[in-house]
Amino acid sequence: MTTLTEGKLQFQFDETWSELVHYDTYPDVRKSHLSCVDIMGLNGGNKVFLFEVKDFKNQRPEQHDSIVRRLLPDSQSTHDNKVSPLLKDIVGNVKDSLLFLSLQSRRKALEEAEIWVSLREKIETPSNQIYVVLWLELDKGYPNLSAREVLSAQTILESKLQQRLSWLTSNVIVTDTARHPFGESLVVKAI
Repeated sequence: MTTLTEGKLQFQFDETWSELVHYDTYPDVRKSHLSCVDIMGLNGGNKVFLFEVKDFKNQRPEQHDSIVRRLLPDSQSTHDNKVSPLLKDIVGNVKDSLLFLSLQSRRKALEEAEIWVSLREKIETPSNQIYVVLWLELDKGYPNLSAREVLSAQTILESKLQQRLSWLTSNVIVTDTARHPFGESLVVKAI
């Protein structure tokens, strides 16, 4: 079992997961000024997962407006192209992660070069499946956003992410600890 901590969440991956990379633990990520996803890894040998973790649960009331603004589409955007700031961040993080992965896999002097090379090869293999997972922890509702509106915003966010990431994959999952699809292979706890 591999345990990785991201913010106030602890991710426990069982033995079906391999080549797990916690981007924030690599000094080169910080030096690069790239904003990468939080975790990347393999499941079942041919499924590559990129996890972006956002934990907005149990935040102070004064932060609720900020959370709502990040989740909802920007009111300044044109009608057909309304995008939430959170969506922009996630798409950018996925692109930066792939760029960083490519750069690291070409640096032979790195001790960890093997894992970067292996992950790059897995992503570049057409028969492998790539998944982008937004692990989004939210309260059930906020003063300016009901529980129903929170669920609606999550559904819209997932659909928009699928559109924006169609160049990479159509496998986009927006989930949380209460309803994730990974069964016992991934246990996530608040710490």
